[in-house]
Amino acid sequence: MDTDVEKFIDNLKTNLNLDGRKRVFEDGEVLQSSHLIEKADPEAVTKEFIIEPLARKLNLEKLPEKHFQGIRGEQRKVDYRLRNNKKLSFLLEAKPVNTDLFDKSPDGGVNQIKGLFRLAEVKEGYEFGIATDGIQWIFIDKSARIAYHLSITKDFSKIKEILTGEKEVSVEKIEEEISKKFYVWYNALLHGGSYKDHNNKTKRISANDCLVKNILFVDNSEDKERIAQTILDRLIFIKFLQSKGIIGQDILEYLSELDENRLNDELKQLFFTVLNTEKSKRIDVNIKFKEIPYLNGSLFLRTDIEIRNPDYKIKARILNEVIKFLDSFKFVHLENSSKHQTLDPEILGYIFEKAMTAGDRKGTGAYYTPKMITQFISQNTIYPRIIEETNNLLKQKGSKETKLVTTIDELFELKPNELREVLNNVLIKIKICDDACGSGAFLLAAAGILLEIYEKINQKLNLGLSEIELRKIILKNSLYGVDSNPNAIEIAKLRLWLWLVTAYEPNRVEPLPNIDYNLRVGNSLIGYADVSKFKEQKLNLNDWLSEPGEESLNLLLVRRSELIRNYKDSTSDNAKELREKIEESGKKIRQLLDLRFHQELLGQKIRLEFNEFQKLKPFHWGFEFPEVFGSLELEENGFDLIIGNPPYGNILKNAEKKMIIKFETSNASEIAANFIERCLEITRKNGQIGLIVANAIAINASTHKARELIRKKMSTSKMALFGTRPAKIFADAEIRVLILFGSKDCPDKPGVILTTEAI
Repeated sequence: MDTDVEKFIDNLKTNLNLDGRKRVFEDGEVLQSSHLIEKADPEAVTKEFIIEPLARKLNLEKLPEKHFQGIRGEQRKVDYRLRNNKKLSFLLEAKPVNTDLFDKSPDGGVNQIKGLFRLAEVKEGYEFGIATDGIQWIFIDKSARIAYHLSITKDFSKIKEILTGEKEVSVEKIEEEISKKFYVWYNALLHGGSYKDHNNKTKRISANDCLVKNILFVDNSEDKERIAQTILDRLIFIKFLQSKGIIGQDILEYLSELDENRLNDELKQLFFTVLNTEKSKRIDVNIKFKEIPYLNGSLFLRTDIEIRNPDYKIKARILNEVIKFLDSFKFVHLENSSKHQTLDPEILGYIFEKAMTAGDRKGTGAYYTPKMITQFISQNTIYPRIIEETNNLLKQKGSKETKLVTTIDELFELKPNELREVLNNVLIKIKICDDACGSGAFLLAAAGILLEIYEKINQKLNLGLSEIELRKIILKNSLYGVDSNPNAIEIAKLRLWLWLVTAYEPNRVEPLPNIDYNLRVGNSLIGYADVSKFKEQKLNLNDWLSEPGEESLNLLLVRRSELIRNYKDSTSDNAKELREKIEESGKKIRQLLDLRFHQELLGQKIRLEFNEFQKLKPFHWGFEFPEVFGSLELEENGFDLIIGNPPYGNILKNAEKKMIIKFETSNASEIAANFIERCLEITRKNGQIGLIVANAIAINASTHKARELIRKKMSTSKMALFGTRPAKIFADAEIRVLILFGSKDCPDKPGVILTTEAI
């Protein structure tokens, strides 16, 4: 400990009575006036004996007191505005020693600083904020995210570096550093290769010693890859549950001590008989697994590949290496740990996406989207849509123009009955889709934005809904994704489940919702967008049903939609039964739609064998998402919002190009043009689109049809073009991009595209 810091704390102790010293410095009680020899304000004591002496030691200038105007006009203040010798200003909120700085009330130290950094004036004028009780120091960056949780007794040198401006407070840089190390190590375990351990020593795992090569009794190399990835996903999820205290024992350590045969048996029991089975229905399970909660969710269902390879095993030695690797990182919120090697679900998602796109980029045109972009695009599509729908609702109720809302903050100032209408008729009904979702970065960003809105309405109306309930509502009702990569969809589901589980506590664990039918595998471009033309058509199902008969597609879709709705909240055996029914009926309808689509292609003299056509993973939107496309009013069909980062480049295979022959953009040499056309097709009237795409969309001759479609469907759209200077949007690619925003208002005459200058 720094000698001056030790002196500051000793001076504080001398002002406490004997009972106070024990209670505060041994028992960890919050400092109170009764602990002091001379009665005083406990917060003032923290300031006098620790914060102000430290400020003098580091030559920090104390700036005059200032009030900040909150978003609702209220006055807000902070204990200190400080400036260091590098002229960097920052804020500090002080609390009595041992105060819970993460107290969720408005007076909580972290909450106060985060609230200030949501104000434009604070973001522009201050580098970072601090919440401290004198001993614990929480550093919060400009984006109102926690960067460091440090102890003055253990981490003073780092605290000093930050306060004097030698070290930057940036969550993104911390995440980049941690996630790069994790990703390289993770990839080496999975496929072989070099990595650096926590001591920065270079180590290597040979190709023969990697996890994929040590999946036994599986012949197909692709199956081995998928099983290895699934096992890792599950172990990471279990590790996260252990870190949260939801699984009390260190189950992974226990597994790592078993021999090969027992290890594989116990691992499968844990996955399939414990985590996916209600406690009351478990039979003959290991006593160590007895108290593990039931989680539900398809993460712990046997995958098709596992069903195909039921006897697969993992070599114990490599599994031990995987567990040691996971144990070397802390899988908790940055808020709860002072350790540097810490991973939260968001960073894990980044790593998964990077791992996935690194392998697939050449063939799929996929790139990892930075969080800043996903947040910006999601916010600038979600807010306008909610504001527009709210105003439509208010107009129906007779509100005057002057009473309409113009910003998202004004939404929360509506009368309680109006706000309840918005909740039930706008927010809960909003449908958001990323039609090339990758591992779910945009969906996660959208989830976070929706949660903030739900939480404010929940508080305003005193609904008493828990954070878990709010997150479940969002997952089940609002988020949809499609990707041709099955592994991407599994990772997207994992990320969204992790996002939900962050709200769980050891005494509050609920089954995960089933989101299998919100996130689907398929080729977004190939197949029917609208199946309404078949709805009243009688389909002969004799070949597909156990009982002969004819039923309309509409009836089948309504029935399937009802099954899916019930499935989302179902658990255990009921979930399994419903899933089997959904899959059974879905297989029949999908096969029929595939046949119809293939016949139409043949009618256009496009020759492709039916089994080859099905390998392209055709995706029929109206069938897959009947709750989105089920309205009899065609303009009401479709998503409220389409967001995402579709693939780039001239990457469609010849067979795929034949499949989109009816697209107006079929001749474009940029796949993003085809995705824009599909997005416009699956968005409902007045729905919002927010995409980051190749800037070829704005400037290339071959994409002129995409621009024509945008003008045809949107009266005003905006394109912000970005180059590679002064910095790239995608750090590992030379690609130039643009961000497209617009509302599909279907104007009577062609609209205008507003663009920035290309850099």
